[in-house]
Order: sequence, then structure tokens, then C-alpha cells
Amino acid sequence: MKRKKIILLLLSLLILAGFQSPNIPTSQQDFTTQIVEDISLMRNEKHNLFTVISYHLIKTIHKNPNLLPSKVIQSDDPKIQKLAAKLTSGKRTDSEKSMAIFNWVTTNIKYDADLYERVQYSNDFKFKTALETLHTKEAMCMGISHLNAALHRAAGIEAKVVYGGDHAWNEVKLDGHWQEQDATRGAGYINNRTLKFVPQQALKYFSLSDLPKEGEYLW
Repeated sequence: MKRKKIILLLLSLLILAGFQSPNIPTSQQDFTTQIVEDISLMRNEKHNLFTVISYHLIKTIHKNPNLLPSKVIQSDDPKIQKLAAKLTSGKRTDSEKSMAIFNWVTTNIKYDADLYERVQYSNDFKFKTALETLHTKEAMCMGISHLNAALHRAAGIEAKVVYGGDHAWNEVKLDGHWQEQDATRGAGYINNRTLKFVPQQALKYFSLSDLPKEGEYLW
């Protein structure tokens, strides 16, 4: 299976290399777009060889990986597309659209404090994808960041998932600049006494993270 995926990637690179002329027929452009999307969907939360190769292959052919879906950021899913369109309807600027998305995520998705406590004693857990977070309305920081990124990408806004200090949040490109955005901390906090999540929207996290960025994920 791994060998087949590597061969597919190499063949895709060769095919796409021949489609770089500005006079490409529309049908070939559509074909190229479909291949790029298929390659993009190989990116997954394991951050393995396929994720790395897919990311750099997309960049090589002058596409933007921060606007494309992946296995964990399913910005092409009809449910996410529909929600993003609803939230951004009537909004003229990317900043207005981003604020609408941030408002929805921080008031409708809660942090999974119970799971957070359990994972302190076990490595046997899986971060939620954007779709899983949308379905359960509850996730840890990674799942919330996946959903926030997916809604932004579905709205045509570049979005990344970044990390630092065992925490994940987003960077969103607004007005030509990357802006930090932490929907997890923007949604509330954990009560130190009860260890339960307390919903309390904090709009300052629309353009803020309390932690220094250590790196970013390629999905």
C-alpha cells in the first residue's frame, strides 16, 4: 500500500509538471485541480511521509495547501461548506467572515475537559477531526483547531493549525498577514477546583495566543 502511494505521488508530479503552461485547456485544468485535491487528502494527523510529500508537492505546483482539505480538516465536506456559507453570508471582508466563524466556534464548541484528564494517564487516544468536532460539539484544542481551520478554508480564507507548549491553535491569513487565533481559549476555561469546562467567550483570542509558537502542522 505504501509503495502504491509513493508511485501515485511520483506519477502525479510528472503529470502535473506537464500542465504548467498558461494556455492549458479548461478540461486539463479541472483534471489538474482534481489530482491536487486527491494529493491534499493524503495529509493526515500522523504527520508521516505522505503528509510531508503531499504538502510540498502541492506547494511545488503553485497551489496553496492552507486552502485545501486534508483528512482531518475536511473543508470540502458539504456540512462544513454549508455552515461556512451560512456564517459568512453578507460579510464583505475576510476579517468579518473570520470573526463570524470564530464567534460560532467559541459559542457552540466546548472543550472536552474529561478527555483531557483521561489522556494525562494514557497515550491511547485520538484527536478529533473537524467533522468529528462538528458532530459532537466537543473536543480538545486540536479538534477545535481542526474545525476552525476547516470553516475558514471552506470560506476561502487561508488557515493553519500551529502548536506550542502542548497546545494547538490557528493562524489565519487576514489582510495579507498571518494572525493568531485561539478558538479553544476563546471559548472558555477549565475551573481549577472542579476540573470542568466553563463556557465564557473571550473575544481577545480572535487575534491572540498566550503561548509562543513552536511549529505548525502540514495538514
